Amino acid sequence: MKNWTLTLFALALSFTAFAQPKDKPIYYTDSDVENHFVSFGVNFDPLFTQRRLFSFNTSGANNGLTREDYPATGGFGYNWGGYVNFNINSSLRLGIGAGRTQLNFRLDDYLYENNGDTARVGLNTSTLYNTFPIRVGFTTPMNDAWDLEIWIPIAYNSLVSYTENTTFQGTEINEDLTEEARSSNWSVAIQVGGAFYFTDQWAITGSAQFRYFTTPIIDKTDRPAETPYGTGLSLGIRYQP
Repeated sequence: MKNWTLTLFALALSFTAFAQPKDKPIYYTDSDVENHFVSFGVNFDPLFTQRRLFSFNTSGANNGLTREDYPATGGFGYNWGGYVNFNINSSLRLGIGAGRTQLNFRLDDYLYENNGDTARVGLNTSTLYNTFPIRVGFTTPMNDAWDLEIWIPIAYNSLVSYTENTTFQGTEINEDLTEEARSSNWSVAIQVGGAFYFTDQWAITGSAQFRYFTTPIIDKTDRPAETPYGTGLSLGIRYQP
């Protein structure tokens, strides 16, 4: 009887072992199930734009003046556009885009010359560009919904218009100097922020940014060469299919 009991017990163990699946369980991580290779986004960037004195000209009505003689006040501008990002690996992104940028600032105490007369005026400037950025980004997940992101956009900016406005001796003067301004300009920026995913495919993006233009907007004999820059936010929405 004892031998029969041992035999039945051995058969039960054999059957149980045979019934077990041969493959081990597979556990997936986020990187295993990640299948997003591209994303699309739109952005709107409010900017406070200012100018940096690049160099001084030595002729014209402002000859001999120094940096302190050219005070300026920044103005509000913007950038808007769309882009496509490509996921190179889990943390590196490369993107291209297109949009428009407007820069505004004011020369507060500019010595303006008109028909042989000169006067100190406030000179308002406005510049509009078509902009085409190449974007390099680095991202790291902070949790299931939030990614920390750093972007470096390098943009080619094609001039659309450049205008100056002032009031000279009681007369308002508007000048379209697009033909005299540089036809293009390069800019580089840094954006630090993140993306909040409210679904698996949709995210709200936001970052602080600094953007700097590498060459002067316009070269005139009666004013210094100025390079614009801007600080502000970049806000948008992104979709990854």
